[in-house]
Amino acid sequence: MSSALTLPNALSLGRLLLTLPLAWALAENRPVVGIPLFALAVASDLLDGRLARARGQTTRLGTLLDHGADACLVVTLSAGAAMLGLLPAALAPLIAFAFVQYVLDSRVIDGAPLKGSRLGRWNGIAYYVAAGGALAARHLGSPPALVGILHVLGWLLVASTLLSIAARLRAIR
Repeated sequence: MSSALTLPNALSLGRLLLTLPLAWALAENRPVVGIPLFALAVASDLLDGRLARARGQTTRLGTLLDHGADACLVVTLSAGAAMLGLLPAALAPLIAFAFVQYVLDSRVIDGAPLKGSRLGRWNGIAYYVAAGGALAARHLGSPPALVGILHVLGWLLVASTLLSIAARLRAIR
């Protein structure tokens, strides 16, 4: 059996494959599909790394697949939420840029492990909160109070993502 064919990697790949159905559920306002799929995505994100460590199956590929699946999911949902007026349009491209910067700065291609930061970790969690909030807002009829909270959270994430990008640029110098 290949070292790439592990349960943790399958969970990460499964999360990646949930991206398009989740985007469809957001766009078409299908809470019966979107809410359980989002819960499944969150559960897989919570489990894959823990399982990999517990089973001794941590690999560079697995780490990249885990973080890449997260990035694809939150970028796609953030972009969809922006098109619906639920999150700032600047957020999705900034998340994508920050992820690419994270991979390149870590020199994963050269065989180095990903080098995370505390701010990046908190941003990653908050991206999921914003995406889940956007799904909830859409499915609840976009109540103005919840949309307002999402906009504030979205702009805070724009600012914290810019800070994270700047911190990585400073570290390179």
